[in-house]
Amino acid sequence: AFAVAAWAKRVGFLCPTDAVNMNGCCDSSIQKAGEFPRYTCENCDGTSKCCSAYEQCVSCCLSPDTAADREALFDAPRLRRFRRGLAAAQLRSAFALCELGCRSHAASVVHENAYRSALHHCYGSDPPPLDDAPQRGVYAFIKPV
Repeated sequence: AFAVAAWAKRVGFLCPTDAVNMNGCCDSSIQKAGEFPRYTCENCDGTSKCCSAYEQCVSCCLSPDTAADREALFDAPRLRRFRRGLAAAQLRSAFALCELGCRSHAASVVHENAYRSALHHCYGSDPPPLDDAPQRGVYAFIKPV
């Protein structure tokens, strides 16, 4: 499992969760050894701009290559409510925008209980593509009474 660590989050590094110290930062000795991937888009689709893992979505979104995608994400209808007041200023931070955009949202699901795609963390302005067989969410095991 990976985490976007506090000190590295603005520059797109990922580090294993067991390498995150008490302050929420990656162990700098490991970082100096070059063991953390930066701007990783592994498990992401460049066309849909969606990833299977949240942390990789944030890291990929922070890449200089995706600056135009971040601008489109800021203007996306799904983030409209966050563009008001103080939230708008906070969203001008690339990390805050990527963090928010990569969370799953209403356009990521079908029938309120299944993901549209295994790639449901998106840094693009469009919803994830619809798979032939939608992915079950974490509560798929619950049966209605």
